[in-house]
Amino acid sequence: MKSCEDFYILGCDDGEEGGIYRCSFSEKKGFSILGFTPLKGASYACFSPDGKYFYSTCRIDGEGGVAAFKVQKNGDLKFLNMKETHGRSACHVEVTPDGNVIFVANYVTGNFKAFKLRKDGGIGRDYYEIEHEGDGPNKERQASAHVHMCKLSPDKKYLAVMDLGCDALFTYSMDEKWKYEDISVSFIIPEGSGPRHIVFKDDKTAYLVNELLNTVMLLKFDTGNFEIKQTLSTIPDDFTAFTKAAAIRLSPDGKYVYASNRGHESIAIFKIGRGGKLTRTAIISSKGVSPRDFEFLKDKKHLVMTNENTDNAIIYEWNAKDGSIAPTKWELRIKHPLNVVLQP
Repeated sequence: MKSCEDFYILGCDDGEEGGIYRCSFSEKKGFSILGFTPLKGASYACFSPDGKYFYSTCRIDGEGGVAAFKVQKNGDLKFLNMKETHGRSACHVEVTPDGNVIFVANYVTGNFKAFKLRKDGGIGRDYYEIEHEGDGPNKERQASAHVHMCKLSPDKKYLAVMDLGCDALFTYSMDEKWKYEDISVSFIIPEGSGPRHIVFKDDKTAYLVNELLNTVMLLKFDTGNFEIKQTLSTIPDDFTAFTKAAAIRLSPDGKYVYASNRGHESIAIFKIGRGGKLTRTAIISSKGVSPRDFEFLKDKKHLVMTNENTDNAIIYEWNAKDGSIAPTKWELRIKHPLNVVLQP
């Protein structure tokens, strides 16, 4: 049987090393790879709410795809099926709480796709597809819509869709069958911010990381609309070289927000104060190049960070008293490591 320290890292590559790595960490046994499931272009994944199935983005003949797996007793993944997502660069997946529908974001083509899920956990029939239109002032990165994430609100009444190309959060109200009933759009100011990922602290409070301007925002959420309350930089004031933000996570106790910087090669730490307001407390080296993702482990004492361009994943110690993190000696070599996924 797998231990509570087991987790999965996606290695995004079209070669033999591309796929899903089942990993483990404990202070006694260290950091190790327990299993590997080949999958071309794997970049972001999630579990079904009951933890029985695993879903990952992938590439199918150069196009975006989503693959389904059944989780075995030892944690290995048994392939069920895959489907094209009717777009390019599938980059995020989200499963509804009842396990009946999956949403897949396609970055390059600026659309997201909903699929029905079968009773056996496989990807079922096409449900619906929505394509965004728009652009932003950064002509290199925002010439068109770029859907980067689909995230259900804590009350499960809304699907928030981050669009980096449009500088907007599209919010779709959901009916009981996960079809959209209405849409509202919240634009991110200043233009050129490039909204990427969001985390909800509760029904009314969320934190957004903007990739292009390297900022974290405190947002208030009410009946499908987001309002910006605070904006802070994820990088030092005197840093002028190119960098772009990536992942955002809440600490296990909900008292801190963390965001990674690709270029500055770091992770910024913010303390959450009254009203959800943030104070940046530290910026820590990622010990590699292009920290694409990180996640807190279930022991609530460590996190694992993936550095995409140096092919390494590193374990950090987490201090709950002040939110600080410190790298350990534990490191794994994985080809282009991206997303870190924990089983529910």
